[in-house]
Amino acid sequence: MARKRVDERKVMDIYNTSGNKAAKEFIGTEYNLAYPNCVITRLRKNSVNGYNKAQDKFLSMQKPPFLELDELCADNRSVSVNKIKDNAINFYDWNSEHELNHMLQKLAMEKLFELTKYVSLSHMTGKCRINKKALESSGYRVEII
Repeated sequence: MARKRVDERKVMDIYNTSGNKAAKEFIGTEYNLAYPNCVITRLRKNSVNGYNKAQDKFLSMQKPPFLELDELCADNRSVSVNKIKDNAINFYDWNSEHELNHMLQKLAMEKLFELTKYVSLSHMTGKCRINKKALESSGYRVEII
């Protein structure tokens, strides 16, 4: 029988609101793990989670400083002053460099994935195979230099 998968978002939320000890207790009781500290350490080391050591919080769980689409399209155009203040405070905590790196990584992966449709490399034979017909039919021009 496989163990239950740890809900990382829930653990990070508990960690941000109640602290490290509460998160460890939750992991121990909910998932029956003997070493809940290993889960916390893994979450901290994963750069996607945006752990900030100085604040001892996972920044990926915080709301970005921008208005949601529902808030922009809402009939009542007035936004409370408290909400604007909260967003202004969170703006400095938000890890924009991490988000930009993540976006650039996703774009690069999409381009590489598209490239694999047309190009294959064989390390064993030392050959590079290019499907010229597929490239040209997709609208690319092939230029060999």
